Amino acid sequence: MKFLILLVLIVAKLPFKGYAQLFGNQDKKMIQNNTAQISLLKTYSDYLDKGLTIAHDGMDLTHSLKNGEFGLHSLYYSSLLQVNPNVKKYPLAGQTLNLYAKMEKLETSIYNNVLSTDMLSTQEKQSLKTFVNNLMTMAGKDMEELNNLLTDGKYQLTDDERMKTMDMVNKRIVGKYNALHLTEKRINTIISGRKQQKTNTSKLRQLYGIP
Repeated sequence: MKFLILLVLIVAKLPFKGYAQLFGNQDKKMIQNNTAQISLLKTYSDYLDKGLTIAHDGMDLTHSLKNGEFGLHSLYYSSLLQVNPNVKKYPLAGQTLNLYAKMEKLETSIYNNVLSTDMLSTQEKQSLKTFVNNLMTMAGKDMEELNNLLTDGKYQLTDDERMKTMDMVNKRIVGKYNALHLTEKRINTIISGRKQQKTNTSKLRQLYGIP
């Protein structure tokens, strides 16, 4: 295409006499018309080149804008990985940690009662151990999640999302603490009741002389 335009432009610069020699016996009017058409073709070619340049520059600008937008998005999402110092001081996080510490004390107390008493059967002891162990395992996962929420680079969340998730973790820990606390109370009640029953039975045996 460029070669054809170049050839046409070269022809346009030839004197009229050269045209006569090149095209034979054509009249001057036809030559003038051809010259005008050649001029228009050159103008069109110039506009075409300018249009291509503008389009290319526009694509470069669009690419730059997109890269800039991508950079802003990357910066925003990177900031979500950082934990706001105020979020780290969220009161409910501390309350959750305190509850878990109480759960660990309850766990120790329950195990000590179960191991030291003869008021529970082997099967009852095993069932209690399994229940408490599973409950503490789930609570440990909750605490791991809380720790990740308070640690940079773990979760990509806004401050509000972090605090709402902490609220959910706290509710789960509260539920598990209440279950463990109720279990300890029931165990103590059962052990105390069986001890009292054993004492009463022993007294009755003595009273009636039953060996």
